[in-house]
Order: sequence, then structure tokens, then C-alpha cells
Amino acid sequence: MKRLLFTLVLILTITSMSIAQEWTTSQMMWKIRKLELDSAYQNTRIGVLEALKSSTAGVTLPSSGSVNYSLAGSITADTIGANTTPSAGYRYWVKINIPYNCTLHGLSFLVGTVGGTDSLYMEFYKADSTLAARTTKAICGTAKQIQSCSFASNYTAVAGIYYIALQSKGNTMRFRAHSVTGSKFVAGSATGSFGVAAAFSPGGTYTAAKAPFCATW
Repeated sequence: MKRLLFTLVLILTITSMSIAQEWTTSQMMWKIRKLELDSAYQNTRIGVLEALKSSTAGVTLPSSGSVNYSLAGSITADTIGANTTPSAGYRYWVKINIPYNCTLHGLSFLVGTVGGTDSLYMEFYKADSTLAARTTKAICGTAKQIQSCSFASNYTAVAGIYYIALQSKGNTMRFRAHSVTGSKFVAGSATGSFGVAAAFSPGGTYTAAKAPFCATW
């Protein structure tokens, strides 16, 4: 009887050791696989960062829709913001982030309380403030409506930072502009000659009542 009990205990001990050994081996294989996956993730992450640093156009992203609002925000009412009077030839500009590669047909803005008078251009500038595209010359549209101005030909934009500028030949028209002091996006104005392309220094500050409510389309 004692010998039988000893044999059973021995069998149970050997079985338990075998199970423990299998569990330990399984755990070790899981840890090795996890390390391999972590290493693959890190290599992929490093590859993406290197591509970002080495490419002037950024990582190629899927194309999508063309409507993107400036950092002044979307247009929710025809009375939004300030009813700004432009100075003839001045550029009124605001920063815009294009989150994906897209084909742009033109630019739009919200007309203020007076329209149908002055000639105007809308301009699309790269991050270094060099002109990328300009709409054809137009007469300011109907008051309190969104005016869409077309490029002479479509512009293919890659994801990145740009600026939209509005330039009027006179000072009769009005446009709606963001007017909340203390805003953290970049907007302002600069002198210019109507219809003459010119780079400007966007700086890094916000000036109230200068940023048109505008968008790409």
C-alpha cells in the first residue's frame, strides 16, 4: 500500500513538472514573439520618421475632398465675426492646414454687409509665403453670401501648412473676419499692390478682424 501511494505521488510530481515545463516554454515563446513584434513596430516608426525628415513634400497621403476651412473656423452664420473694411491693395491672410493630398479648384470667403463693388483676388500661399495659386479676378459678390472664386487651373496640394489671402482693389466691399482677441492661430494683413504677387512674412501672431472666414474648394 505504501509503495502504491509512493508510486502515485511520483507520477503526480512528474506530471506536474511536465505541465510546468510546457507552460514555461509557452511563456518563453510568447515573450520572444512579443519582442519581435515590438522590434518590427519600432523599425516601422523609425522608417516613417526618416521619410518625414527626408521628404520635402511630406509622406504621401490618400487623396480626399477639396473643402478645407482655414483656422478661423467654419462659416456658421452670415453675421459671424467682424464686418471688416479692406484697405485697397492690402492682403488679409489666415493660416490653413491641408490634412491630405487633394486637388483644389479655388477659394471662397464670406462677403460682409456690402458686396458687388470692388474687384478682388484670392491667393493660396505655401508655408514660406510664396504664391502657389491665385483665383481669376472677380467682382465682390452679393452681401452676406459665400463667394467662390475659381483658379485659372486646378492646383494639386500636398498635405501641409498654407495661407489664404484676400485682396481688394478698393475699400467699398466688406468681408467677415475672425475677431476674437487672444486666438492662437496665425492671421494678419500686409500692404501690397492689387494683382501683383508678393511674398509676405506671416510671423507667428494673431491680429483680430484680419482673418477672412474662408476655405478651399
